[in-house]
Amino acid sequence: MATMQTSRRFFLFLLMCCVTRTRADLTTESTFERVERDGTEGKVELVELKGQYTIRNDGANDVNLAGQALMLRFPGYVRVKNDDDPAQSTLTRALPRDWIFECFWSYVEGRYNGTNVCPSIDFVVSSNVVEVRFVNTLILCPGCTLRGDSSYTSFVLKHRAYFPIFENGDMLKSLGVRTFFDAPPPPPPRGRRVCFPREVDFSFKVSSYPSRFAADDESASSDDAVVPLGTAGFDAFLRVFLDVRNRQSIDYDMSSVVIDVPFDWKISPSESSGKIQQTPDDFFARCHGQGTTLCDVAYVLKESSGFQIRFNPGFTLCPGCSLRGKGPQGAAFELYSPFLFPLDIESVRGASAFCDAQL
Repeated sequence: MATMQTSRRFFLFLLMCCVTRTRADLTTESTFERVERDGTEGKVELVELKGQYTIRNDGANDVNLAGQALMLRFPGYVRVKNDDDPAQSTLTRALPRDWIFECFWSYVEGRYNGTNVCPSIDFVVSSNVVEVRFVNTLILCPGCTLRGDSSYTSFVLKHRAYFPIFENGDMLKSLGVRTFFDAPPPPPPRGRRVCFPREVDFSFKVSSYPSRFAADDESASSDDAVVPLGTAGFDAFLRVFLDVRNRQSIDYDMSSVVIDVPFDWKISPSESSGKIQQTPDDFFARCHGQGTTLCDVAYVLKESSGFQIRFNPGFTLCPGCSLRGKGPQGAAFELYSPFLFPLDIESVRGASAFCDAQL
């Protein structure tokens, strides 16, 4: 029994040694050349990487690379420029599917007489690495080297939108050859995607104009007002301010975003008359989008319980783009009654933004 256990251990030890030796027999080197373009303020931008790698078989036996992958360090960050200030940009991680690869003529030096092996190579971006996958039989003979064309270029990498690539000091550094595994497809998403992603700046506020409060202090109570509710010349407008910036490297779908503002549709013509009920149709809504596409993609929906700011079906905000108002004080929308009677702004409580799952 002891002899059998010893034999098993010896066999496992031999097997582990063989696996380690096979991988140790492969020597890898990698680097890249830069492809740049002129950016803003005289700065150059890195937009393409010409990857160069070699894999050499230092062992005494053939090595079949099928099922193996050369791992190259790659954080995958890009710079997304702000549309209103191209000199400013946001650093964001691009989606793996947004990277484009082109395989350059690659061959095994010492075998195949220079036959192009690109049909046996695939490129995959995964967590912090580029995987150069060998998907078909590719024999690396003893002393042979897999390399790129005459300039040693093996592939070109760029972002599909040609965003500038954030350069890391160890980018495309070889991490060795490992067995690759196809990850199972992700499960279907439950419901809608994240309404407000982390890399989207979304803010809004609602205020009256002219305000009855000192310095437009929205946190003040009715007792803190400079003048009473219903005072002529105050609270004639409800203004909605909107500021959205997409810092992602992909479009931001806003078609399901809703800004909901409760309002009872009452006016206060004077301090003594009390509040008078009106209908939603008695009020006017105005969009302020001068110089932007805001008024082309957003609209006001009036309901009995208040009004909503909604966006057109299919509207997406492009990477680096922003959406905001250009009206008085930067307002995006204004709601007001005929003759500019003071509005019952006390009914505006709990304004919120959310995604409507039915849109």
